[in-house]
Amino acid sequence: MNFNQLSVVIPFTLLPDTMLQGYKETIFYDIFCEADTFGYNLSILLLLALSIDRLSIISFPRLFTTDNKYRIRIYILLSWLITVTLIIVHRIFSVYKKYNPQGYSLYYDINSVMGSEIFKGFTVNLSTTTPIILFISYIFCFIKLRLNNKRVKSIAQNRNWNFERQILLQGFTISLVYELESIFFLQRSLFVKIFNIQNVRYFNAFVNTFVIMYTGSISVSLYIFNKVARGHLIYLFKRLSKNNNKIFSTTKNDNDKYRNKLVAYNNWANK
Repeated sequence: MNFNQLSVVIPFTLLPDTMLQGYKETIFYDIFCEADTFGYNLSILLLLALSIDRLSIISFPRLFTTDNKYRIRIYILLSWLITVTLIIVHRIFSVYKKYNPQGYSLYYDINSVMGSEIFKGFTVNLSTTTPIILFISYIFCFIKLRLNNKRVKSIAQNRNWNFERQILLQGFTISLVYELESIFFLQRSLFVKIFNIQNVRYFNAFVNTFVIMYTGSISVSLYIFNKVARGHLIYLFKRLSKNNNKIFSTTKNDNDKYRNKLVAYNNWANK
């Protein structure tokens, strides 16, 4: 989605439309616009798959193990296949993503009745119901985890539950930000009506900014709630700091050597 912002939203917002008219007619413009739909739907499905996996582990710990990599890979593969299929279906039934530079908003251009029905039946419902399902499922997981945690006695089990708690906190944070982003995006006309926003494009710009924040929150939450990722990030910063100090020290030593040679040459020349 951020790629769409960089390749479509920002150029068409800042530059005159006459400069980009040729670009708008190319296949690259269509691909970059569809990148927003692709990224949005893929993020929804991946987040939904992660939530289903966490919910299954918390609810049925005897049936679902915590370290089943094959199950995660299947979730990822299915999410990609569904997203690609949805893009193909959109193209077949003339559902196109476009950008309105005057209103600072992305919109769907639907050129067929069947495309309109498919869009309303899947895309809109997916964007509307998924945040609610995610939010409810994570609340249920927290309640279930808290109840079960009182019965857990062994150190090994406690470690597993602590790991699951970190995953839940990360998913809950992403779901919360996604819920807000979805409300702003899908109910923009309602917000405009309630707050009597005279210039709608400024609110649309705010929504676009919030979409970027939502995308970034996925990576940020990983470093906040995951100790391994956080430790790796701290290690990288230490390495960069050490390398910078080493470069600074080497440069300083080279300067001192050059200065000493220059002083020695001047002393020799003045004799």
